[in-house]
Amino acid sequence: MNLGSLDKILKVIKTKKFTAPCIPESILSKITKQILLGLSYLHKEKHQIHRDIKPANILINSDGIVKLTDFGISRTLENTQNMA
Repeated sequence: MNLGSLDKILKVIKTKKFTAPCIPESILSKITKQILLGLSYLHKEKHQIHRDIKPANILINSDGIVKLTDFGISRTLENTQNMA
């Protein structure tokens, strides 16, 4: 994941004074879609919840692939109907 975390990318954008001071909505929507697909897979197939979604735990590479990291406080559910 050669671009690092979303947190790192946001910090670089803030310090570089780009003409567009934020990530374009079209890119954010693609990142969001991949995060939601990953969370759906974790919940439906692995019966897990992440519990620590934040920019520092979202990794991105130059091909636009997004991965979730840091499952240290994730929780496995007995079934998808359980309360967290």
